[in-house]
Amino acid sequence: MSYRGGRGRHHGGGRERGYYDGDAGPGHTRGPFRREAYNPETPEQTIRKEIYALGNVTGEKGADPNDFPSTKIPPFAKRLLSRRATATEPNVKDAIADAVRIGAVEQPYKIPAYATLLALMVHPDRVEAQANGDANGDANGDASVDLATGAAGIMEDVLKGFQSSLDGLRWRDIRLTIHLFAHLTRAGTISSSSLLQLLQTFTAVLDEFGVSYYRGLQAALCAGEGVLIAGETLSAHSAESVETIISSLEAFSSTSSLTKDVVAPFVKQYEIGDVTDERSYEALNALTSTLRSLAASSFAEAELPFPLPYSTLSLKDIESETQFSLPALIVPPEVIEVEGVGEGSSEESRAPIGPAREFPDVYLRLFEDDTTPSPTSLTGYLLRALSADTVNIFEVNRREAARILTELPRWCRKGLLKVKNLEGALEGEWQLEPLLVETILSHCFALPRPEQIPLYYHSLLTELCKLAPQTAGPAVGKSIRKLYSLLGDGLLPEVARRFAEWFSVHMSNFNFGWVWKEWAPDVSLSSAHPKRKFMRRAIELEIRLAYYDRIMQTLPPPIRELEAGVVPPEASAAKFEFGSPENEHYDASRRLAKLMQGNAEQRVPRSSPAEVIDEVNRIREQLAEGEYTSEMADQTARAVAFQTLLDVGSRSFSHLLNAIERYLPLLRDLAKPDGAKAQLLDETQRFWQQDEQRILIVFDKLMQYQILDPVDIINWCFASAVDGGNVEMDGHAGRKSRWFSMFKWEAMRSALDKANGRVTVAKKRAATLRKEDDEARAKAAGAGDDYAMADNPDAFAEAPPVIDSPALANALKALATLTKDQKSSLTAALTGFCRTLLYSPEATSWEERGDWSDAAWSSWETWGWFRHFCTFYSSYLRSYANTLETVVFADLTVPAGAYYVDTPILLKKIWNVSLGREEA
Repeated sequence: MSYRGGRGRHHGGGRERGYYDGDAGPGHTRGPFRREAYNPETPEQTIRKEIYALGNVTGEKGADPNDFPSTKIPPFAKRLLSRRATATEPNVKDAIADAVRIGAVEQPYKIPAYATLLALMVHPDRVEAQANGDANGDANGDASVDLATGAAGIMEDVLKGFQSSLDGLRWRDIRLTIHLFAHLTRAGTISSSSLLQLLQTFTAVLDEFGVSYYRGLQAALCAGEGVLIAGETLSAHSAESVETIISSLEAFSSTSSLTKDVVAPFVKQYEIGDVTDERSYEALNALTSTLRSLAASSFAEAELPFPLPYSTLSLKDIESETQFSLPALIVPPEVIEVEGVGEGSSEESRAPIGPAREFPDVYLRLFEDDTTPSPTSLTGYLLRALSADTVNIFEVNRREAARILTELPRWCRKGLLKVKNLEGALEGEWQLEPLLVETILSHCFALPRPEQIPLYYHSLLTELCKLAPQTAGPAVGKSIRKLYSLLGDGLLPEVARRFAEWFSVHMSNFNFGWVWKEWAPDVSLSSAHPKRKFMRRAIELEIRLAYYDRIMQTLPPPIRELEAGVVPPEASAAKFEFGSPENEHYDASRRLAKLMQGNAEQRVPRSSPAEVIDEVNRIREQLAEGEYTSEMADQTARAVAFQTLLDVGSRSFSHLLNAIERYLPLLRDLAKPDGAKAQLLDETQRFWQQDEQRILIVFDKLMQYQILDPVDIINWCFASAVDGGNVEMDGHAGRKSRWFSMFKWEAMRSALDKANGRVTVAKKRAATLRKEDDEARAKAAGAGDDYAMADNPDAFAEAPPVIDSPALANALKALATLTKDQKSSLTAALTGFCRTLLYSPEATSWEERGDWSDAAWSSWETWGWFRHFCTFYSSYLRSYANTLETVVFADLTVPAGAYYVDTPILLKKIWNVSLGREEA
């Protein structure tokens, strides 16, 4: 079948036209294959495109894709200067400097090349010297053009863009532009004194009164990384100034020592954490350690991991009088935005109040120093920072991000990263893929929340494995084995949860091909051991991504056996208690189902909610007339009605949604009595005991339609075991036990996000209505002034008085109600954790964890979830800190029979550190 030359089915007349045929002429259509109008690039777009493409792999015959041709920079600089000198359009002249700056902050791996380009353009005499003798040197330029004319004002234009980033506090752009300035200082283009002055401007931020940690951290990174790159030049100019900057960074880093511990990915029993663990590192600590070690030798051993094209050019002997001096700048104050979300945001928006990053950046180490360079070395720190920046910048395009990451050897010093030689053997000092995998996973598992959504990191690793299967695949496999070995060795439950999610997603992209037999011996561990829980969780997620029988085929017999307690006994299915004819309430359930479903063949429509409610009342009355007490009859009728409704909606998500929406009056009626909401949650768990995901979906929909409140879900998560509530699912015993679990965390998190998101949306609406109200009042006041100042006031109608906006009043009333619900939800969560952890069992010691009981491991996991709760929701908890402390901590005492008498002390310590009260 051909797609050329055919007429559209609904296009009559005219000759057959191919895709590339011309217009049909006046009065004729061009058919369905109309070409887009050709819009030629403007000169500005052409210039920007060429600058952004500087150094890209061109595919030239005989060119080494891992070698950057620095000899092409001088001719390119000469051509740009010539273009800038002869351009008549102002936007073309401005675009050159602006494109260089943007190229540096959007492609940080090219910063040394852009620094070389700028250095040559600022000193046009060096351009002539470098381009002299190049066959293509004047191919695109006029030899009679005065290049000095084109060089005028280039750095000033770059500074305009930097000032814009500074005014907007776009910290990453600021930091990467400082990288550019640091390279230009090494090249002799920018004076060392002016760069030192700029860096000291950022260290001054650290001494601001009440500076937030996020602002201080970003300013510290700007100053520290600037010294890291230009340290040798700056130290030669003023070693004292460099020492002052390093000391300021160390002092700021020491102020958050306890805060670092509370977000460390490892924790022992009855401790906060230990950031000094060699299996993790903190970013600012790594930077200050690197600076301190290099400063000991005045940065004489500071060999950057990047090629420095300007080092081979005649730029180092530039006279100090001709160097550019950066002007004195001021870092603007932090703008505290009113909490709010966009118009289209949902209730579940988890945008925190205040800065997005309130804690130090603590990252996992997955490889030893002989595989990946230490983060406290110059090479290790800069390569990790470059990889992380590239990952974050290109989050809009994971395929492009993966391609650029695999091309990093092109932008690094030759021989630093291993690449294949002509014989196909790897040559180099460090292997790239382990470094990339470690960087991506460590950022994915960063606490309390990653910078990007987890799925981006998952898909990025998948793309890396597709681009470099022979090198990235083994690195991923080693990472999985390393992470698995850390389970039970202090790795936090939240990190284990994210690990299970990534593992299942990654396996689903590669035919679920994991060597499970390596982990088969661990089925003999305690059922609450983190390794057993990880296997259950990973298999459960894999089943969601495929189907039961497919996953069972990938598992070895020791894990597949039901006695191992790792896999569910059967595929996910509803456990409808009243679906069997043997059940005494089967007939009552069938009558309700017929009313809810109707009969399409007999044209019997579905009954109205009122009719179903009447039938439920009849069932309740019949039960009460028999052997059931009034309370038992009410509970049984509610169970029959609700489980029947779940069964009607069990076929698919849309069936569930339709059933809930149609019978909202029934659900509200069922949830009215005391204790009814908790029973609805219990019935949901019984019905979907083999499918956690369905349970969470039902919970979410009941909250969405306000059948249940978020506090109901939270209280249910912390409820003690009740008769009939101890169900089993996928090897999990005691789903209603008092200890916290991964499932309970997801349920509680969904509830808290719902409560917090509703307040966020309500605040946004109230702020918008208040603004409209203020504008209306100002307009009325202006009209009144015109009336009072008129020569003949009687000739004008008096402005009507402005009354309070009913919409604003309603919005403020709704906000007050939702704020109260939010406070209640946070109080319930904090109270539940404290009451649960007061009964922590005897756990001997951390060193003897190999003999721990299920209760000891469950207690340890609950401590981990409490720590994560305090850090993850610290922004919201801080808003109600005084109230929460009064309600929860005031009467917190150790009950008789509790093992760990210092529990209240540790609870308050974790609380205080998470909320920034390190002195406690």
